[in-house]
Amino acid sequence: MKTIKTALVTGAAFVALTSIAAATPCAGPNPCPDNRILNGQLNIGTTVSSLQTHVTNITGEVTVTSAAIGNSLSVDVVGDTYVGNTQQNWGYVGSSLNATVANTKDVTLTSAAIANTASIKVMDADSLVVDNLQTQAWDPAASLSANISNINGDATLTAAAISNSLAVETDAALVRIGTTQRNHGPNIANLNATVTQVTGDVAITSAAIGNSVSVKTGL
Repeated sequence: MKTIKTALVTGAAFVALTSIAAATPCAGPNPCPDNRILNGQLNIGTTVSSLQTHVTNITGEVTVTSAAIGNSLSVDVVGDTYVGNTQQNWGYVGSSLNATVANTKDVTLTSAAIANTASIKVMDADSLVVDNLQTQAWDPAASLSANISNINGDATLTAAAISNSLAVETDAALVRIGTTQRNHGPNIANLNATVTQVTGDVAITSAAIGNSVSVKTGL
């Protein structure tokens, strides 16, 4: 018999992951992982973030973020791990940011609308198994309107609308990932910006993404 840690997460919108230790027998040909994480999230409501700001004469850096997220899972554990993740978003997710920034150092403005997102990081492990199912039925929308001037540094502006996103990072030698992402609605990102008198680099990004998977192994 081996003691494993089991985490069962259910709910809508933002959910905090809790690890629950349980004594479970290891039967059959498959070994028991150190961590067994089962996540089920359903969002059927409206999720909206709206931010308006006017920032001037700041001696340090300025970071402004407006974010609306339907379902979110974050896993950061050590040891052999199994993650079963199911996320369904049936409600509207929208973010808007209107900002005026002047006479500061570096400026970072972000407006993000995300229906389903899962981030999994597993280190010091021999094996990682992930079963992922994400379904999005509405249209995430992100808008950013900005007026930037007299910046002593860099200016970074981002508007991002994402339906389904999965990111996996691990040093495990054996990795098995099965993922299905379904996007049934439009993704809308709008960015309008006026940028003047910036001494450093300027990066302006408007991104609309239906489904996204990122896997990094061999760390």
